Amino acid sequence: MPSGYANPAGTDFDDVFDAYVQGDKAIATGYFTSDGNDLNQRYAPLIFGAKAADVGYSDNSGTDVSNRFAAKGTAQYTLAFHGKFYQTTRLALTNENTNVSAVVTVSLAANGTWGIGAANGSPTSGTWLPSGRAVSEYSIQIEVIGNSRVTVSNTAAAYVPASSGAGATLQATVRGASSDNIEETLTVRVNLRHSSGLVTTSTFSAYLKATGYL
Repeated sequence: MPSGYANPAGTDFDDVFDAYVQGDKAIATGYFTSDGNDLNQRYAPLIFGAKAADVGYSDNSGTDVSNRFAAKGTAQYTLAFHGKFYQTTRLALTNENTNVSAVVTVSLAANGTWGIGAANGSPTSGTWLPSGRAVSEYSIQIEVIGNSRVTVSNTAAAYVPASSGAGATLQATVRGASSDNIEETLTVRVNLRHSSGLVTTSTFSAYLKATGYL
C-alpha cells in the first residue's frame, strides 16, 4: 500500500524513493507509515543512489528527508560484474621455450569507472561511482581469495582512497616447454566503503589455466 506521504506534486514517496533492499538503513526521520515503522525502514539510504528533489518534509534538524534516501531508480547495491565468471586460458605452443601466462585483471579508476581484463566474460567495463557522489567520498579494497599457485599483484589489499585508483592482477605462469599446468578458480571481492562507513561488496569468479607443452 502507499506510504501515505507525498511530495508537492502529489507523488507518493514510494514513487519518489527506491525501496530498501540491503545494508545499513538511513537515520530515522520521525515520520511513520501505517505499520508503525519509520520511513528509514522503507527506503534505500541516499548513499546507494542519487538525491531526489526536496519533498517538503523535514526532520528535527530542519533537513528535508530527501537528503536521507535514494531517488527512485538510482539505488545501486552491487556493480555489474557481481556474480559473473571470467576466464583466461593459455596453452603453450609446440617448442615454445618462454614462460606462458594466463592473466585476469580488475581495476577501479579515479574517474569512477571499472574494467576487467580477461579472455572471456562480460561485462568488462562500467561505472562504480554512484550518480551524484564524489570519488573523494570512497575508499576501495580488493580481496583475492583462492590458491597461492596464482601470483597476485594487488594495490588495494587494504583500503586505499578511491582517488588513487585501485587494481589487481592475477597471473598463472608456467614454463612453455614443460608439462607444467596451473588451473585455478579464484574469488575476487571488491569493497567500496563510503565515508559514512557504509560498505557495498561486489564479487566475481576468475578462472585461470596455463599449460606447458612438450
